[in-house]
Amino acid sequence: MANPEPTLSTVPASAGDLERLARAGRLYAAVDASDAPTVPEKARALGEGSAVCLYQGGDDATYAEVAPYLLRLDEATLRWVQSALVNDPAFGVIIVADINLEGLRRHFRRLLVVLSPSDTKMNFRFYDPRVLTIFLDCCSAEELDEFYGPVERFGVPTEDGALLYRRSVESRARRRNGILLKLRPAQMRAFSQASEERFADRLVSFLQAQFPDAASEPRGRLKPAIIDQVARARGHGFTTEAQLSVYVTTAWLLGPDFDTKLPPVEEALASTLNTPQDKAAWLERWTKKLFRTLEGS
Repeated sequence: MANPEPTLSTVPASAGDLERLARAGRLYAAVDASDAPTVPEKARALGEGSAVCLYQGGDDATYAEVAPYLLRLDEATLRWVQSALVNDPAFGVIIVADINLEGLRRHFRRLLVVLSPSDTKMNFRFYDPRVLTIFLDCCSAEELDEFYGPVERFGVPTEDGALLYRRSVESRARRRNGILLKLRPAQMRAFSQASEERFADRLVSFLQAQFPDAASEPRGRLKPAIIDQVARARGHGFTTEAQLSVYVTTAWLLGPDFDTKLPPVEEALASTLNTPQDKAAWLERWTKKLFRTLEGS
C-alpha cells in the first residue's frame, strides 16, 4: 500500500523573509501574556488597529494580564516579538494571512475553546508553539482546513526567522456554524505532552528567579534535570503542579537524590498513612526547619 501524501509541508523563513511579509501587511503573531507581563502594555501602545485581545466582553478586562493577544506585525513590532522569544521560546506563533485583523481575530476566537473526545469543553492553547506543532502533526487534511481557515501559513519562531507550516493541499474551510472543534484522543495525548513541557519551562523560570546558582545554569541543561525530578516526584505519588513544584524546589536545595539519601525524607515519602498533599506540606516544613537549624549553628 502506498504511503499517504503528507498533509503539511514546512519551509524555513529568514528574518528578511519575515520583514518583507511584515511590510506587505501579511504578518501577524498570536502571543501569550500569561508569562509575559509586557504584552498587555504593548498591545495598548500599538492600539486597536494593530493589536487585539482574543478574549472579549468582560473576559478581556478580567483576564487581560493572562490572555492571548493577536498582533499585526510591522517591522518594529516584529523585532519586539523576536526579542521576547529569546527569553521565552513559547511566547507565541507567527501567522501569514491575507485578511484584516478583525477577520483573523474572529477565526481564532472560535479556536480558544474546543471539545475533548468526551465532549467536555476545554481551553485550547494553539498559540503555544509546542501545542501547535504537535497538534498540526496529528491533523487530517480536513481538520487542517477547518483549523487554518483564512490562514495561509502558521510559523514557529526560530533563532534566525521561523519555520512555516503550510497545507500540502489547500481547500476552502467548511463553515462550522458555531460548532466547536473536537479533538481526537491522539490529539489530546499530544496536547497533554505540550502542557507537561510548559510546566517544566515554568519551573525552570521559577528556579532561575529564586536561586542565583540556578540562574547561572543554561536553560538547556537545567530543564532535563527538572523533567527527571518531576518524574521522580510522580513516582512518590505527587500529582498536582503545587506538589511537584515543592518536590523540585527541595531537590534543588538538597540535591537530586535527597529522597533516598536523607532517612527522615525517605521514611516520610514511603509512608502509606499520609496523602501526597500531606507529604508535600511535610517536605516543605522539614526543609525550612533544616535550613533554620543550619543557619543557627
